[in-house]
Amino acid sequence: MAQALGKEVSDLRKIQKELARIESMIQDYVLKKHENEMVRDELQIVTDGNVYKLIGPALIPQKLDEARGNVDKRLEFINKEITRLDKLKADFLKKNEEKQEKIMKMQKDLGPRGK
Repeated sequence: MAQALGKEVSDLRKIQKELARIESMIQDYVLKKHENEMVRDELQIVTDGNVYKLIGPALIPQKLDEARGNVDKRLEFINKEITRLDKLKADFLKKNEEKQEKIMKMQKDLGPRGK
């Protein structure tokens, strides 16, 4: 029984590690989303037909409509990823809760002799 408890605790740690990784990814995507929203807002102000995109050390001209379209596509992708990761996070939170309950039950069943 003590070995089974050890395995469950190990599984819980793996779940919590994965949960932390998912939360980190969500934070990264939220940051990218804010950056791209700022770019989109700036592109709305521009009235000229061209903007310049920094590629490596060079500024490359890009049509305004193309730049706006690229930013919109990027935002769409980022929003889908955030939604996907939020669902994944919810799944792992549920697994985490279930695993904690199982461990608590096992500890209760072991009683003072298992400690």
